[in-house]
Amino acid sequence: MGMTDFAQSPSGRLVEELLGDAAVVARMEELSRQGRPAVGALDEQLAGKATLANPERQWVGRRVRDVMRDRGWRTQVQRRVAGGKVLTSGAVYARAPTMDAGDRFANIPSDLLPVEERVRRAQELVRRSGITNFSVDDYLEEKWAESAAEERRWQEQYGEAAD
Repeated sequence: MGMTDFAQSPSGRLVEELLGDAAVVARMEELSRQGRPAVGALDEQLAGKATLANPERQWVGRRVRDVMRDRGWRTQVQRRVAGGKVLTSGAVYARAPTMDAGDRFANIPSDLLPVEERVRRAQELVRRSGITNFSVDDYLEEKWAESAAEERRWQEQYGEAAD
């Protein structure tokens, strides 16, 4: 199922409806202020109503990012969703800083910045992110386990290996 197909599915329409709900968006912002993934607000609402495969969860994450960006937030760090029923990890957002008039690179896309400036910005992001209980190794281990479980479900349902 592609992203367009998911957006038109019952689960995709439910996610879009939730993202249009001011209370859910306010909860996403509250979770981010607490240092928790914003998608936790959707997880609370989707529990028992929807089951999402990995690509669908990624679509949800992208939609949350779009909503948060439009409200002045930017991604900070990736963390587990504590007790997540539908979504297992997501981005924690921080308020986007106001543009510093003295920043000579303020209006330049990051992929066009000099390497030194990109490194400086990356180091600043790491400094601001604080300590996380969720490492890249944890994330990859979780994704491999999810992939293996999905492969087993596919084999049980269709009796052959997924491509």
